[in-house]
Amino acid sequence: MPSYELAICVVGEGGHSEQENYEKAFVSKLSDSESEAAETQVWLEFAVQCGYMRRDDAKPLYQPYNATLRTLVGMINHSETWLISEQDKTIREEEEAYDELF
Repeated sequence: MPSYELAICVVGEGGHSEQENYEKAFVSKLSDSESEAAETQVWLEFAVQCGYMRRDDAKPLYQPYNATLRTLVGMINHSETWLISEQDKTIREEEEAYDELF
């Protein structure tokens, strides 16, 4: 599995955590994803420096990880905006109950 797919899976797993301290668990998953994305960039740099890949071939693979890393870091720094609050859960449950009536 390529690293970017693993990074997506790790973030997905963090969204369904039932751990007591949800925010810390979520940030931990985001941090794991950040590490995977950064590691992929390191391996691309290594491949270019060792002559296994041409720079022109590695560049389109490397650059999307910059955006991914920016997004992950932003999510880590503002994790509270990505969490579902108790009020949001209550609203969703009420909406689902209402939808079941019709």
